[in-house]
Formats: sequence, structure tokens, C-alpha cells
Amino acid sequence: MKKSNCKGSILKHSPVVEINSIFETISMGFCNRGGWRELEPLIRAVFFDLGDTLIAEESMPGKHLWEAGALQKLPHLDEVLAELKQRGFKLGVITNTVTSREEHVRIALRKIDCEQYFDVVITSVDMGCNKPDEKIFSTALKRLGVKPEEAVMVGDRIKTDIAGGNRIGIKTVLFRWNKRYPEKITSQEEKPAHRIKSLGELLKISDLAKKKTERAKKRGYVVRYVSHRIIADFNATYNVEYKGKRIITNAAKKLRIPQNEIWISEMWKPYEKYLLFHELREIRYRAEGLDPNNAHGKTVEDQLKRWKDDAEFQKMVSEIEKMDEKTAQEKTHKSRQKQ
Repeated sequence: MKKSNCKGSILKHSPVVEINSIFETISMGFCNRGGWRELEPLIRAVFFDLGDTLIAEESMPGKHLWEAGALQKLPHLDEVLAELKQRGFKLGVITNTVTSREEHVRIALRKIDCEQYFDVVITSVDMGCNKPDEKIFSTALKRLGVKPEEAVMVGDRIKTDIAGGNRIGIKTVLFRWNKRYPEKITSQEEKPAHRIKSLGELLKISDLAKKKTERAKKRGYVVRYVSHRIIADFNATYNVEYKGKRIITNAAKKLRIPQNEIWISEMWKPYEKYLLFHELREIRYRAEGLDPNNAHGKTVEDQLKRWKDDAEFQKMVSEIEKMDEKTAQEKTHKSRQKQ
């Protein structure tokens, strides 16, 4: 992706001049010949490995968890689990064990005061198979009542956690905070969607990030998801008051949006993080005195810095750029036909 193309292709709209926003571009980018492609569902569950993901392996000597003395939880574990629960995610453990069953893992989790967070614990001993076997993952999904695409697997082992999760369609996060298992990625199946070096980073990845609607509500705004048919020409826009100033787009005037409301096409709700970030950041810059075009450009720069390593954001940008090229070709073709 060339940076010189990003400002033109990711976010095109000028709030005062003609509205050709990222949201219009995205809507074209995800359009297929047969209609709208189904967007990826929201994540509902997060699964964790046990050793070196929740508990440091050096504090788990021997074969039996129930024999372990003082277990060492990893940094930020409490705050991460509490926050994920507060955000509404179901949590589970999927772990390969030698002799330990679910009750033994739960004993270990109680020793580190974290057992209460987990809705399900799946062990290889109970299942009769080890990760990356699909059976162990599918059982965990079934017990939580979620689909593979609605779940995330966090672990430190490429061959078991990442490959196993990817194989069944779960999004994966490689948590590599030490060099205990210096495995290398050797195939596409072993490539994680995200990489983190600290559990604290887990809360920042796009799939699990805190809903931007909460920030909008704190400002007194209503985030309304409306029929795509209503907002198809714009896909998202706003009419708000911020720091005593009214910030409104031409699109909002045309649609007669009530004050302190942000409208987004219901089709793009799975991309809420990216869309609301743009709207809220642009509103702030405009309130600080930047003209609409400069506020827009500065917001785009912020997005590129913030999500330069975000696979989902890059995927979105790639789709947009491809559709930009296709759209330009179609416009050229129609123009020639009219001549």
C-alpha cells in the first residue's frame, strides 16, 4: 500500500464540499456482482491458552497442576480479564495438559484469583486429543454457543494455538513475551491475525477494542445505525456540538439529522471502531479551529499511524483501493458511452 494513495482512497470526504467519504468508498469496496458481501461478525468470545499465556510456565513444575505451589500470573492479567468481561465477551481456556482435567485447571485459576472470569475450560485430557485438533476447538465453541468467526484464540504456540485456531476459522493472537518456544511461521495456516508482547496490548487490537460508542455517549451524542438505503450516499455523517461549537456536515444538513447525533449505515456496524474514530477525531480537530479539509486530512494521518500494523484495517484499505480502480474504470467507460 503506497502512502501517497492512502489519503485519497481511505477517506475522501470533505465535510463542507461534496461528500465522497470513506463510507461511500467502503460501501463500493465490499460490493460484489451478486449484491453485498456479508461482513465479518462481531467477536463474542475470547479463548486463552494456559501456560505462558495466563500463568508463567516456570511456576508450573511437574506434571500435575494440583501439585503446584505458588503460581505466577502474567502481568496485566487481572485488568485484561476484568475489562474483557466488562465489554461483554465470553471467556474460555483451551489447554493441552498431561494429566490435568478441567477441575485441576480451575484449581490453578483459583490460586491466581482468576477462575471466576472463565465460562468454559477445555483440556486435552478431558477431550482425548491435543491442540491443534479441531475437536478441542469446536467443543469450546459449542459450549459457549458461538461460531468460529465470532471467537479469538490467544496463545504462545504457533503449531498448536495459532494453527489450530486458524484451521477452524477462529481469529488468532500470538502472545510472544519470551523465547521459550522459538517457533517460526512456515505456512499461511500458522500466521496470526495479531501479535502482542504484553497482555495489555490485547485490549487495543481492533477485534476486542472498547466500543467507540461509549466515548460518543460520554459527549452526549447518540450513535444511530440507520438503514443503508437512507444514508447510502454518505454512509456516515454527524451533526454535533463540541466544546460549545456546532460541527455539522453538508450530508447531515441534507439528511436533516438532529443535533448531537452521528448516523452510520447499519451495514458497517462491524467496522464501528474505524468509523467512529474518524468521525470523533475529525469533530475534535474542527472544534480546535481546523477547516474541514485539514481536519479530515489530519484525521486520516492519525488513522494510518494508529493502525499501520492492524491486519483488518489494512485489509479494508486494500479492498477500497481495488474498488477505487474498478470504479474509475467504470466511470471512464460510461463517459465514453455518452460521447
